[in-house]
Amino acid sequence: MSLGDCGLIDHAAQFYIMRPAPSLIKSRTLTEQVTWREVAGASVADVADSALLVCLTREMTHERFEALVDLEPAQLILLEAGFGGNDEVKVNALQHLKTANAHRQTPIELLVV
Repeated sequence: MSLGDCGLIDHAAQFYIMRPAPSLIKSRTLTEQVTWREVAGASVADVADSALLVCLTREMTHERFEALVDLEPAQLILLEAGFGGNDEVKVNALQHLKTANAHRQTPIELLVV
């Protein structure tokens, strides 16, 4: 299945991205291989062997975010609604990403939609 075929649909959450973000357009084609995997209990679209991970869960936890970052994607797309208005989870997630990026040559790009 390609990125164009699946439209980044997360069947569990029933959300989809209508069009790719501008930075996504620059680095991915619509023919990239997409597989679905479970990461910390969430359904995640894995594009081009973890170059891009898309997690559209509405229940982001610190543990789930850490598991996604530990896969070391070049890009990570999450839903703003996934943080459920919980600023503590969001701040902890961003701090974890900052720490992880400090140890990488190429930082993980986080897109929150």
